[in-house]
Amino acid sequence: MKKNRGTSLNIGLQPHFCWMKNKLKLPSLADKLILIFRIVVFVTFTTYASISIAADDYFKSYSVLLEGGDVDGWEVSAYQVKEADYSVYPAKLCFKKEAKNVCHSIIKKLGRYQYPFQMVNSLTPLPKNAGVHGVLVKSDHTGTVDGLFAIDIWVYDSKRIGFVNILPNCVLAGVGEYQLISSEVPQVGRGLMLITAERLWRAGEGIDSAHKYQIAIYTISGKGSSKILEYSTSKLYGGESTEVENIIDAELPEILKKIIVIH
Repeated sequence: MKKNRGTSLNIGLQPHFCWMKNKLKLPSLADKLILIFRIVVFVTFTTYASISIAADDYFKSYSVLLEGGDVDGWEVSAYQVKEADYSVYPAKLCFKKEAKNVCHSIIKKLGRYQYPFQMVNSLTPLPKNAGVHGVLVKSDHTGTVDGLFAIDIWVYDSKRIGFVNILPNCVLAGVGEYQLISSEVPQVGRGLMLITAERLWRAGEGIDSAHKYQIAIYTISGKGSSKILEYSTSKLYGGESTEVENIIDAELPEILKKIIVIH
């Protein structure tokens, strides 16, 4: 099964993507088993989430020192419990500078349920020439069929004197993709864009089948994020005869064409 990929490039453009609208069509028995599993996870999490665990139960998994503008000198660190897989305890993201240290638990509400994202996979400072300072955070949730991952973008808000998440609801299945692109397309202007790709399911398709993908493009700035384009690919990707290394790379000519049209 193809794992999710995340990259950063500069091709006269750079990307962002979000929460799954397209549900996997499963046989009724599998549907019931997944529903039971989600209920168990939800009940377990809501039962134990309020129980505080000692600070030494968490360890620092990632840390990065930000540079430039308002974020200069801020240290961003990710913490998780020692046995994070299938844990009910979410990872924590902490922003520290001098005496100030503010932490946030990584929990996502998907539909009626809240899911703990137990592990931070990467912390990536935004490109220095992007016109916005901050960090991209990729976190993982274990406990679903394909797994889930979230993309958060935290930028510094001088009015609040702290960091805010301008992309709080971007969650993809584990086989999804994303790219962060610094845009230099004349019709679009300079700045950051996030591109995401999520597998679509149609009747009769299996895990090993070729699939269409849902592409979403967001602009990123100090003021927030905005989805400017979303479409389904005309091509099928995956399967034995149509495997490509990266769906977003394969779709970039079409993405650029569509972005230029809407601008």
